Amino acid sequence: MSTNSNSTTLSLKELIKEKETLLNLLDKVSNLIRTCENQLVELKFHFPFKVCIKEEDSIKVYISWELVKEDSKNYRLFLLIESEVEQILRKPFIETNLEIRLKYSSYLGKFIDRYTDYLKEINEKFIGIL
Repeated sequence: MSTNSNSTTLSLKELIKEKETLLNLLDKVSNLIRTCENQLVELKFHFPFKVCIKEEDSIKVYISWELVKEDSKNYRLFLLIESEVEQILRKPFIETNLEIRLKYSSYLGKFIDRYTDYLKEINEKFIGIL
Protein backbone atom coordinates (compact mmCIF):
# COMPACT_ATOMS: atom_id res chain seq x y z
CA MET A 1 0.00 0.00 0.00
CA SER A 2 2.82 2.42 0.75
CA THR A 3 4.23 2.17 -2.78
CA ASN A 4 0.82 2.89 -4.26
CA SER A 5 0.39 5.89 -1.93
CA ASN A 6 3.83 7.25 -2.91
CA SER A 7 2.98 6.83 -6.58
CA THR A 8 -0.27 8.71 -6.14
CA THR A 9 1.49 11.50 -4.25
CA LEU A 10 4.09 11.82 -7.04
CA SER A 11 1.35 11.84 -9.68
CA LEU A 12 -0.50 14.58 -7.82
CA LYS A 13 2.70 16.65 -7.52
CA GLU A 14 3.26 16.27 -11.28
CA LEU A 15 -0.33 17.27 -11.94
CA ILE A 16 0.06 20.38 -9.76
CA LYS A 17 3.30 21.29 -11.55
CA GLU A 18 1.65 20.92 -14.98
CA LYS A 19 -1.29 23.04 -13.82
CA GLU A 20 1.05 25.80 -12.66
CA THR A 21 2.95 25.70 -15.96
CA LEU A 22 -0.31 25.95 -17.90
CA LEU A 23 -1.56 28.86 -15.77
CA ASN A 24 1.73 30.72 -16.34
CA LEU A 25 1.39 30.15 -20.08
CA LEU A 26 -2.21 31.41 -19.99
CA ASP A 27 -1.10 34.56 -18.16
CA LYS A 28 1.54 35.23 -20.82
CA VAL A 29 -0.94 34.64 -23.66
CA SER A 30 -3.57 36.85 -22.05
CA ASN A 31 -1.02 39.61 -21.48
CA LEU A 32 0.08 39.38 -25.11
CA ILE A 33 -3.52 39.76 -26.32
CA ARG A 34 -4.16 42.69 -23.95
CA THR A 35 -0.91 44.40 -24.97
CA CYS A 36 -1.68 44.02 -28.66
CA GLU A 37 -5.20 45.35 -28.21
CA ASN A 38 -4.07 48.26 -26.01
CA GLN A 39 -1.38 49.30 -28.48
CA LEU A 40 -3.84 49.26 -31.39
CA VAL A 41 -6.23 51.43 -29.34
CA GLU A 42 -3.45 53.77 -28.25
CA LEU A 43 -2.25 54.22 -31.83
CA LYS A 44 -5.83 54.88 -32.95
CA PHE A 45 -5.99 52.18 -35.59
CA HIS A 46 -9.56 52.90 -36.64
CA PHE A 47 -9.43 50.68 -39.70
CA PRO A 48 -11.48 47.50 -39.35
CA PHE A 49 -9.65 44.41 -40.52
CA LYS A 50 -10.19 40.64 -40.49
CA VAL A 51 -7.84 37.82 -41.41
CA CYS A 52 -8.59 34.12 -41.74
CA ILE A 53 -6.11 32.28 -39.55
CA LYS A 54 -7.38 28.75 -39.91
CA GLU A 55 -9.68 26.79 -42.18
CA GLU A 56 -10.93 23.27 -41.51
CA ASP A 57 -13.71 21.57 -43.43
CA SER A 58 -16.40 24.24 -43.68
CA ILE A 59 -15.26 26.18 -40.59
CA LYS A 60 -13.16 29.35 -40.79
CA VAL A 61 -11.46 31.05 -37.85
CA TYR A 62 -10.65 34.76 -37.97
CA ILE A 63 -8.94 37.34 -35.81
CA SER A 64 -10.49 40.72 -36.45
CA TRP A 65 -10.02 44.31 -35.34
CA GLU A 66 -13.50 45.79 -35.37
CA LEU A 67 -16.02 47.97 -33.63
CA VAL A 68 -17.49 46.52 -30.46
CA LYS A 69 -20.96 47.57 -31.67
CA GLU A 70 -22.21 49.25 -34.82
CA ASP A 71 -22.88 52.54 -33.01
CA SER A 72 -19.66 52.45 -30.99
CA LYS A 73 -16.31 54.13 -31.56
CA ASN A 74 -14.45 51.46 -29.59
CA TYR A 75 -12.43 48.80 -31.38
CA ARG A 76 -11.37 45.42 -30.00
CA LEU A 77 -9.65 42.26 -31.12
CA PHE A 78 -12.25 39.60 -31.80
CA LEU A 79 -12.08 35.91 -32.46
CA LEU A 80 -14.65 34.84 -35.03
CA ILE A 81 -15.55 31.28 -35.88
CA GLU A 82 -17.87 30.88 -38.85
CA SER A 83 -19.35 28.06 -40.86
CA GLU A 84 -20.65 28.49 -44.39
CA VAL A 85 -24.11 29.20 -43.03
CA GLU A 86 -23.69 30.86 -39.63
CA GLN A 87 -21.46 32.69 -37.22
CA ILE A 88 -20.60 30.25 -34.45
CA LEU A 89 -18.61 32.61 -32.24
CA ARG A 90 -17.93 36.36 -32.15
CA LYS A 91 -16.28 37.28 -28.93
CA PRO A 92 -13.53 39.65 -27.81
CA PHE A 93 -10.40 37.53 -28.02
CA ILE A 94 -9.41 38.15 -24.40
CA GLU A 95 -12.85 36.96 -23.24
CA THR A 96 -12.73 33.57 -24.94
CA ASN A 97 -12.32 30.50 -22.77
CA LEU A 98 -8.80 29.48 -21.87
CA GLU A 99 -8.58 26.56 -24.29
CA ILE A 100 -9.61 28.67 -27.28
CA ARG A 101 -7.33 31.53 -26.25
CA LEU A 102 -4.34 29.21 -26.06
CA LYS A 103 -5.22 27.47 -29.31
CA TYR A 104 -5.41 30.62 -31.43
CA SER A 105 -3.07 33.11 -29.71
CA SER A 106 -0.10 31.90 -31.76
CA TYR A 107 -1.81 33.46 -34.80
CA LEU A 108 -1.56 37.02 -33.46
CA GLY A 109 1.74 37.51 -35.31
CA LYS A 110 0.08 36.50 -38.58
CA PHE A 111 -2.74 38.96 -37.90
CA ILE A 112 -0.31 41.83 -37.20
CA ASP A 113 1.74 41.04 -40.34
CA ARG A 114 -1.36 41.00 -42.55
CA TYR A 115 -2.74 44.13 -40.91
CA THR A 116 0.55 45.92 -41.55
CA ASP A 117 0.44 44.89 -45.22
CA TYR A 118 -3.15 46.09 -45.44
CA LEU A 119 -2.28 49.53 -44.03
CA LYS A 120 0.69 49.81 -46.40
CA GLU A 121 -1.65 49.14 -49.33
CA ILE A 122 -3.99 51.89 -48.14
CA ASN A 123 -1.07 54.31 -47.81
CA GLU A 124 0.18 53.50 -51.31
CA LYS A 125 -3.29 54.12 -52.77
CA PHE A 126 -3.54 57.52 -51.08
CA ILE A 127 -0.02 58.49 -52.12
CA GLY A 128 -0.98 57.66 -55.72
CA ILE A 129 -4.02 59.97 -55.47
CA LEU A 130 -2.10 62.91 -54.04
